[in-house]
Amino acid sequence: MKEVSISVSIAGNSYPIKVKPEDEQSVASAAKLINDKIKALKETYVVSDKRDLLAMCTLQLATQYIQLENKINSDNAQLTDQLVEMESFLSDYLKKNN
Repeated sequence: MKEVSISVSIAGNSYPIKVKPEDEQSVASAAKLINDKIKALKETYVVSDKRDLLAMCTLQLATQYIQLENKINSDNAQLTDQLVEMESFLSDYLKKNN
């Protein structure tokens, strides 16, 4: 699929990138999320250096990503356990009723 060229603004800097058309909205949303987090950090902490704000933003987003990934892995493990229990129950039921 052909990529499109877009310009994304993060922390006041513009970055030209190429993305798949179906990813364009996600990239724009990600840039908005980053800019919103930087703005909130700027208002919360006495930090004005863009690099520090970007580092803090990256740390927050990476932490959220890891927490979400851990929750998904935990949910998947629970689901797998439930499926194993159901399979065992059905297997026992079929053995008893045949």
